[in-house]
Amino acid sequence: MLELDSYQDLLEDFRDKGCEIVAICPEKPEIIQKMFEEKTFDFHVVSDKDNEFARKLGLVYTMEEKLNELYKGWNINFSSDQGNDKNELPVPATIVIDGDNKVVDLFVETDYTYRYEPEDVLNKL
Repeated sequence: MLELDSYQDLLEDFRDKGCEIVAICPEKPEIIQKMFEEKTFDFHVVSDKDNEFARKLGLVYTMEEKLNELYKGWNINFSSDQGNDKNELPVPATIVIDGDNKVVDLFVETDYTYRYEPEDVLNKL
């Protein structure tokens, strides 16, 4: 959420460079809507049902059951939030695509605490 907040804060800077932002989440649309009840983003946040898009990119991993149980203890239930029992998550990634649909920058990090900072993406553009 913090990363999305940062993209929102810099949205006009991205648009000044002719860019659009799309966030893709594994949660069901109704869960995404609930997650953003208190947030307003002026860019699209879409659901990737069953991680189909992430899977095509090779960015899906299966969580160990012990980790899944730990998340459930924090009231996070991937099965109900994603609408499947696969215990999968996408690897966090930032993909920059130009107007010709060519990938011009890619950041993939298995440690979800490290993200491609929006300011760095903007500077690359």
